[in-house]
Amino acid sequence: DTSLKVETVAREMAMSNSTLNRKVKSLLGITTNELIKRYRLQKAAELIQKGESIATVAFKVGFESHSYFSQSFREVYQVTPTEYREQADNPQK
Repeated sequence: DTSLKVETVAREMAMSNSTLNRKVKSLLGITTNELIKRYRLQKAAELIQKGESIATVAFKVGFESHSYFSQSFREVYQVTPTEYREQADNPQK
């Protein structure tokens, strides 16, 4: 869902944005935005392993830009989504 934002999470948790950010930062050491992005990328990795197309995965997990998705994926997993799929297909490498 591309509309999932800090404000949405804060509202669902009955907190202000700043309170949510402060709590997430103290517990995890990352911002709420980064938490949302990492969750999306974790789900993307699962879908890629299941064989879904990378373009479809990027859209499904809430990235509107394919290039930003690839860049973010590489930052977290140190490989591109395509390389990740190849590693999942050939686990002995």
